[in-house]
Amino acid sequence: MTPVLLHGAGREARSAAGYFNTKGIEPLLYDDGGGAIEGTRSISLDEAKAAIEGALYLRSPGVPPTNALVALAAQKAALATTPTGYWLSNYAPEGTITVTGTKGKSTTTALLTQILCHAGLKSAAYGNIGSPLLGPEPVTETHPVVEISSYMMHDLPETHHLHLITSLFKEHTDWHGSEADYRAAKLRPFRQSKPAPGIAPRGVIDSEVLPPSVEAIEDLVQSGTKGLSIGGADIDIGPREQGFHQGPMRAALCLSLAAASKVAATADLKPAAEKTIQTWRGMPSRQEIIPTTDGRIWVDDALATIPEATLQALERFQDRDVRVILGGADRGQDLEHLFRAIGRKQTIKAFIFGPIAQAAPDFVCHVDSMETAITEAAESCPQGGIILFSPSAPSSDPHTNYKERSALLKRCALQLI
Repeated sequence: MTPVLLHGAGREARSAAGYFNTKGIEPLLYDDGGGAIEGTRSISLDEAKAAIEGALYLRSPGVPPTNALVALAAQKAALATTPTGYWLSNYAPEGTITVTGTKGKSTTTALLTQILCHAGLKSAAYGNIGSPLLGPEPVTETHPVVEISSYMMHDLPETHHLHLITSLFKEHTDWHGSEADYRAAKLRPFRQSKPAPGIAPRGVIDSEVLPPSVEAIEDLVQSGTKGLSIGGADIDIGPREQGFHQGPMRAALCLSLAAASKVAATADLKPAAEKTIQTWRGMPSRQEIIPTTDGRIWVDDALATIPEATLQALERFQDRDVRVILGGADRGQDLEHLFRAIGRKQTIKAFIFGPIAQAAPDFVCHVDSMETAITEAAESCPQGGIILFSPSAPSSDPHTNYKERSALLKRCALQLI
């Protein structure tokens, strides 16, 4: 029996431990921070190194390739991947769909899952926005839709299900080591000896020279009289304020429709898509509208941690007065194109805080904190205008993560009414 070594005591590892226990296999656990999983034997680093040869090594997604145990596993383990990678290579049904990209993964995953369910197919979201795939309860859907990060894809085994790319920009270079390594992880299924089928924006296909197994979104979904057209059927994408007329929401819908057309070719997608659009309420911290009564529209886009995502949010609200709040850690992202776009529009006024503020030109208002940025944005925003928190950078002190910043925005929005 192949021994199993779990590296990291996170959410996926806890679920994986439950899976192996149901199979009568007792996994070993090593966690760099001393974490534990109930009912699973924890071992030391030296013991993990001794146990790794010939073992099934499953790391938690956050454990980086620079970790010494990861490098050793790549050389000596029977298989080295994540619990998600193990499930995808061993148990994924033919109708499995994985969704990755720099931005738009969660929205695409949620939209596609709803479209497939409304079309009468058995589908559910897994991965980052759903339950872990490898767990004590088996996946029973014919079309699981899996949001998969570059961390999970770094050592993804060969797979042949449909793989979707939402977008591809510079991100997570500190974890992967370089932008080239980050892109290689995202595109790994297409670099196999037998490339996986996929769908991606034409720009990504051309710039990355992807194989013929990857189809362009633009070839599968076109503009129609009511918004979009697929397979000759016009899809009514609803009123403009629903968010599907432009920007990242439209891109996510187009990719979802394209994917649905490939895996559910015999289903009538028009009513399924329109029902999904009509009932869509958005994803937390992804251009999420905060319910207020002050006559302005407050938008929580806290997960927009790259400038390209902020530009997409600004495009959505291009016909309105916008007060955009930027700020956070400096990861060396190129912000010049964002600042140029802001500078060209008299209807946009920007406020910036944190380490990235040092790169901002004078016409961007430099402030000492996110709280100050919110207050000044609210004071200068007219009735009917947009107060948009789309930071273009990840969290930095004193904020721990995006959830903390999102909660702060919502508290201030309600207090400043």
